[in-house]
Amino acid sequence: MALTINVNLAALDVAEGSSENYARLFRTMERLTSGLMIYRASDDPAGLVISEQLRAQIGSLNQEIENTTALINKYHTASSTVGELRRQATELRALAVGAANEGANNEASQLALSRAADYIVEA
Repeated sequence: MALTINVNLAALDVAEGSSENYARLFRTMERLTSGLMIYRASDDPAGLVISEQLRAQIGSLNQEIENTTALINKYHTASSTVGELRRQATELRALAVGAANEGANNEASQLALSRAADYIVEA
């Protein structure tokens, strides 16, 4: 009894072609899902190096923006604190001028002005 092996060369070519097409489709899907033009070093080695350098620069610039925003917020806080201190100093001056006006104030008025000034200093 003789054994024969039949080989269908056309079917093997179709299978190999399908495999290559599937690999290309997979690489294309990787690029589409990532949104990147260069997904692997094999796509464009020099482009990948440049791309990674630009990503690093973008990351450092984003950090600088965050740091600058934090400093701006810090200065806004300091500015509002200075504004509040100025308001309190103006109010204290007005109370001091009122308390110093002995001709128009009686003892009770001067005592009230003095207590108001003490309250502002404690706050």
